[in-house]
Amino acid sequence: MPNFFTAHSPFLQHRLLTSERTESEVDHVEVILDLPPGARVLDVGCGFGRHCIELARRGYNVTGVDVAPTMIDAAAQRASHADVTIELSTELPTDGPPFDGALCLFTTLGQVDDDGDDNRQILRHIGHLLGPGASLVIEVPQRAITVNNLATAETIGAGGDRTEITRSFDPASCRIEERFVVVGNGHERHFDLEYRLFSADELTTLLTDGGWEDVRLGPGLDGLAHGAELTAEDPTMVAVARSPSHQNSGA
Repeated sequence: MPNFFTAHSPFLQHRLLTSERTESEVDHVEVILDLPPGARVLDVGCGFGRHCIELARRGYNVTGVDVAPTMIDAAAQRASHADVTIELSTELPTDGPPFDGALCLFTTLGQVDDDGDDNRQILRHIGHLLGPGASLVIEVPQRAITVNNLATAETIGAGGDRTEITRSFDPASCRIEERFVVVGNGHERHFDLEYRLFSADELTTLLTDGGWEDVRLGPGLDGLAHGAELTAEDPTMVAVARSPSHQNSGA
């Protein structure tokens, strides 16, 4: 079954990822990361580039990274249509000037831990790419409330233009598996998506183990931007942390 982020992915036509939502999220990211004008920003798990493009529109120097070539191609095409310039790659950079901030949103962190240690490695790598004191913001679901409210079956649309989604949670691996059946234009396509869920304590430990400092958690980008504290009832949690203060100015 194709991965969720391959060609014809339903993610490319995600009905909830509107331009208004993207603009609002970037408003909050600017506040959380305290970005100076013209800042260099790293978007880890950039998808089809919605945050990258909006940040570039606002004058930032943006690098987007996504392991899925389909997403990178889509981001490049959309950036061209938007008449903005962004750097795109399927791998994190290894050198270059330090970034002034980084974002890792929309369950990206949970999708990169297949061997049980990649999260720590990736978080350390991102830390080395940021300048001293620069910040990283991460957005993931909060495990307990997400599992308690998990919709095991859902249909979006109707008739010959619909997406059927089934979900299951594996408590041993703390991973959700989602299966998508996309029906449209007389075709039926199947996709799968898996991602790990974290508790607040686990997310905090991942960051501190990676050398990140001053970790703060909030209930979503809006909540964290306005200083709200995370509660056990919040389905989304956002963490912000500063890169190690002893880092060099280069990568």
